[in-house]
Amino acid sequence: MEDKDTDKTSGAAEEQDKSEEPIIPPNPTFSDVARLFAIQAIIACGGMEGSEKVEKNLEMAKYHISLLELLGEKTKGNLSEEESRLLLNLLHEARMTYLGAMKDSK
Repeated sequence: MEDKDTDKTSGAAEEQDKSEEPIIPPNPTFSDVARLFAIQAIIACGGMEGSEKVEKNLEMAKYHISLLELLGEKTKGNLSEEESRLLLNLLHEARMTYLGAMKDSK
């Protein structure tokens, strides 16, 4: 005779296994990589609007902006017009956020 508690436990484990199917991320794109660096730069400048404030680390912000610049240099001539425009916009936004954070630090 099986214990009723054992039946309940094994049933719950089976349900949990079904709901925990592996999450498969989408294939990464150039846009994903560029946005990743830009977001990291902005976060290092003190956070993003509407998010939790974080301690400023302007050296890390500068590093991530440099990564964006390097990405632009290494991919020059190989990007679509949309990707080039995105990269320029992200660089501009990251640089302006960095300048604002520098101004606020003084």
